[in-house]
Amino acid sequence: MLKMPHIGGFGWLLALWFVSATLSAQVVPDIDGSRDLDSIERFPGSGIVRFTASESVSRYFATGKVKKVQGMWRPEKERQVRGRLTSITYRIEQRYSSRQVYEFFTQQLETLNFRTLFACADFACGPSNKWANTVFAEKVLYGPDKNQFYLLAETAEALLGLYVIKRGNKRVYARLDWVDVSSSGSGGVGSAESADSWSEALRLTGRLELAVDQLNWEQPQTSEQLAELAAWLKSQSVAVRVVGHKYGSADLPTLLQESEQLAQDFANRMLALQVGSKRISVHGLGPLAPAHAAPSDRVVLLLVE
Repeated sequence: MLKMPHIGGFGWLLALWFVSATLSAQVVPDIDGSRDLDSIERFPGSGIVRFTASESVSRYFATGKVKKVQGMWRPEKERQVRGRLTSITYRIEQRYSSRQVYEFFTQQLETLNFRTLFACADFACGPSNKWANTVFAEKVLYGPDKNQFYLLAETAEALLGLYVIKRGNKRVYARLDWVDVSSSGSGGVGSAESADSWSEALRLTGRLELAVDQLNWEQPQTSEQLAELAAWLKSQSVAVRVVGHKYGSADLPTLLQESEQLAQDFANRMLALQVGSKRISVHGLGPLAPAHAAPSDRVVLLLVE
């Protein structure tokens, strides 16, 4: 049974009416190359303003409100999922409320036997601007906190994230993220409680520490880790400091220069993967920062909002 924030007993009647209503003229035309989800009907009269489809990706979904965690804004809990991802953002006519749009989609999910993992409404979700800019990296999803709804639900084959907001300018948007986990050969949905990838470690702790022997670029898994890290960084409104550490018997100026080059080499690989240069800063500390154990050459990434 799909569990949702309490939205009043008349909600299901509105949803049924919208399903049976004749589609009105679209508020905006669909962008080129976009399409609806196979199993979910769009809200009547809405238009697709953003669409992406990716094969076999790793993605994190909020299972808790957005709040400050270790000094950074992020969901207090998250769920990791791997599979084929389709993300769609619809713009809806402004005469409708975010509640009406939310009910329209959640009634469909209930019919499809989705099970709720997490749901919230208005202030209980945390700041809308953090959902828009930090969680989704989509600024049009920012609006008054009281106008937002979020739901994460799953079946055995799929996971769906739904976020609905009515902005201060009265425009209404609905973001749907559908992951087909049946297409994944890597375990589907799982809890992101421990870091098993570079992007996960950076996301969970704000820090990623890599010894030089972990940076063997001839190994396919190293390049795969970097590609996943770059993809995650591009989806977030964050910056990263790349810091090199170098030890040895050379004099301090030499070690400082070599550590900066170590950091620059790593940064260059991220730049080659289209991570924006304005979001990367490079630093070399040589032997000046203590290591957790025996001193070893390493690169450390620090996340900056």
